[in-house]
Amino acid sequence: MSALRRLRTLLARLRSMPSRVERLDHGIAAAIPEHLDALATHVTDSVRNQGDVHRGETAQAFTDLAAAAAQRHDALLAELAQSTTTLSTEIRDTRATLDATLADVVVLQQQQQLQLQQLLADAASAQHRLALLADEATRATQQRSALADQIARAIHGDRITLEAVLADTRDRVAAELTATHAYPLARVDGLTVIMTTWNHGAWLRGAIESAQATLAALPDEFASEILVIDDGSTDESGAVLAAFDSDPHVRVLRSPANIALGRARNVLLAACRTRHAVILDADNWLLPHGVVDIHAVAHRHGSTITFGHVIAATDDDRTWTTFSNPPTIDTILNGQAFDSMCVIDVASVEALGGYSADPNLAGVADDFELFNRALRRSHLVAFVPTVIGRYRLAAMRHSAGAAHMASVEGRIRRSYHYDHPDLERLRIIIAHPRTGVVWATRAADDLLTSTPALQPRFEPTTPARARRILLIASGGVGNLGDDAIGEVVLDRIRSAIPGARIDVATDRDPLNTRGRPAPWVGTVVDLWQALSDEELGFVTERAGADASWLIPAERRNAVVDLARYDAVHVAGGGNLADAFADHQARPRLALAFALHGLGVPVTWSGQGIGPCSAQLLELLGAAAGCAVAFGCRDAESAGLLAAAAPTDARIACTADDALLHPQLPDERFHLVPRSLGLRPGPFIAVHVRGAIYASELDTARWARAVDQLARRRGAAVIVLAIDNNAVPELELAARLAADLDGSHDERAQWRFVDATQDARLARAFLAHANAVVSCSFHLAMWSLQSGTPAVLLESSEYYATKARALSRMAGVETVGVSAASLDGDVLDNALGAVEGALRSDAFANAATGADSWWSQRKVEWSSDSVEAGIS
Repeated sequence: MSALRRLRTLLARLRSMPSRVERLDHGIAAAIPEHLDALATHVTDSVRNQGDVHRGETAQAFTDLAAAAAQRHDALLAELAQSTTTLSTEIRDTRATLDATLADVVVLQQQQQLQLQQLLADAASAQHRLALLADEATRATQQRSALADQIARAIHGDRITLEAVLADTRDRVAAELTATHAYPLARVDGLTVIMTTWNHGAWLRGAIESAQATLAALPDEFASEILVIDDGSTDESGAVLAAFDSDPHVRVLRSPANIALGRARNVLLAACRTRHAVILDADNWLLPHGVVDIHAVAHRHGSTITFGHVIAATDDDRTWTTFSNPPTIDTILNGQAFDSMCVIDVASVEALGGYSADPNLAGVADDFELFNRALRRSHLVAFVPTVIGRYRLAAMRHSAGAAHMASVEGRIRRSYHYDHPDLERLRIIIAHPRTGVVWATRAADDLLTSTPALQPRFEPTTPARARRILLIASGGVGNLGDDAIGEVVLDRIRSAIPGARIDVATDRDPLNTRGRPAPWVGTVVDLWQALSDEELGFVTERAGADASWLIPAERRNAVVDLARYDAVHVAGGGNLADAFADHQARPRLALAFALHGLGVPVTWSGQGIGPCSAQLLELLGAAAGCAVAFGCRDAESAGLLAAAAPTDARIACTADDALLHPQLPDERFHLVPRSLGLRPGPFIAVHVRGAIYASELDTARWARAVDQLARRRGAAVIVLAIDNNAVPELELAARLAADLDGSHDERAQWRFVDATQDARLARAFLAHANAVVSCSFHLAMWSLQSGTPAVLLESSEYYATKARALSRMAGVETVGVSAASLDGDVLDNALGAVEGALRSDAFANAATGADSWWSQRKVEWSSDSVEAGIS
């Protein structure tokens, strides 16, 4: 039995002893008086009953009873004494046992206390060791974090160094791409999807398809194209992009090397033809109706950057979040509350300097840097409560571990948040196309009441559908004259039909214009090869025996629906001649016949004719017969065509449309000769060409003749390059001086001007020159129009035909000079003859005639029936 159990038993016995003794003592004390009372009662009764007889017996009995009582009393006392002794013994034994047990309990308690103290000490020691381990773990974590941060900073520093090392090369490649694909600053209303891809082949198709769906969701007048730059990809991206070659709404720029995201986007901005663009990376995709709403707000309010929510999700949608939220001062200061997937005003972003190529941004924050730069420079930023697209959360996406973000964000804060800017001083609005502006900062609160809500997305805003016009132009072939014609005709059509939707097809690339561009639907050959069997049946019907020549050998899927156009206009360029029959005249004629069969009216303007075979002339006559109106560039072409056309063909002499192309203002031009280091005094503007349609020119003989002419007249020589075709004219002109005989002191001063991108600059040089010697019909024409005597080199029959036409336009005997008998005297005499016969009003009359012809087209195009206005 345990000590505690024995203790509990003894304590129970001790608690019962006092009651036992008390009961025994109470019994004895109660028994004696009771016995005496009984004895007294008996004696009394005996006395009464027996009287004196029994006194003796009674006394004896009393004595006996007393003795018995005494014995009983003694026995009880003895029993009490015995019980008391026994009880005392038990109490003593129990007390001894209790003392022993208490001693055991005390010992046990002391042992347990010691054990408890030991346990507490062990626990305290363990807790201390645990705290030490926790401190050690914390230090290790801090060390790992610090080491990771140091590694990230080191990698980030290496990235910055690499970016800085590669910067010059990347800048050069980007500049070359920009020069090749740059588009004029004035842009047409519309939205282009601009997309960068670098080794995104697995995701590229999905991104492009989302862009196609976005263009399809836009109103027709705003849907433009998808502009993609392949930034030096080495994966399957090229093959993916090749699958979209037949889509005229997908235009691909290919960089020979990776130039990084910011530069790639800037190249796309330069090539963009529309006022607005939506930014898309090839690993993400757009949500069409969100883009439509965001573009509507950007178009209405003129915001530089307009954005909405972005959903970031894995491909299986198990992990997702949202970001790119309404801007607040906290989101602007403390993190990237903005994503590059947004709609931008292209010209405004270019005015801001475009996307940054700062290597310290590590290629991951150029969008957020632009966002802050726009705000700090008082540009309007708009947020639309809609979802613009989805951002792919993928472990291997390019931005997953690309940079030390603390350094990047720190650089942005130092640049734009150093003064903790007041949100109300930034121009920010929240708007929706169907509610208007719902919130604005104080800096932008003028927009709260000034712009009502837009109409619902697909509700027409005008009672009548905008007329659709297709312009077929001889542009995009690297020839300044052809691009000038396309630019002027585009402006004429816009003036004739305000609000019309004009699409452009060219011979090679989009028009290089300084004015407002128009959507490009592809090349003329693309449209020709995409003619349907039904449309080719119309071609056969009109062309007769020569139809087989107009049927393309190669067929492709339809590029555009020709039947949707209200009218088609074919602008002039180089002569419709045998020299260009296969790639210029043939597809134009086939398209004209197909359009006539579809009931789409076709007009032609500024067309030069010849030299051409009887077969080609017959087909041109048939085209004039089914045209609403056919304008020829010169009287000689008009007469040649009229002889082959039906008698009811509406043929007129409309002059060359490039006559109306503007030149650079004098106040700007006067700075140019000074920048060339040109000595004050007269100069001769010259031009040389190595085109396939001109016979080979003896450049050394040409250079000597020009130099002799210049020295005779005391003039410098300005060589103008206006053509980028092989051999590039600038390269050809640069070799001329080396072909001259004699020392440098005996030569005239020669300078070379690249005017391949600017017809206005070329026209200014021609207008200020003392004489012009040219291989270009348009340079010679512009010179004569400005009153500058000019000659055109007749290096082939093609150019002899052009020279005769130009002579009749200028009202002089001849402007042609044979290249075979070229020297300084021949040039001097020919220029003198032109100068003496040149009439100042010759081209003014031609321009007046062209204006009258175009006024008639305006009447036709603006009527319900195009043919209603024909007279």
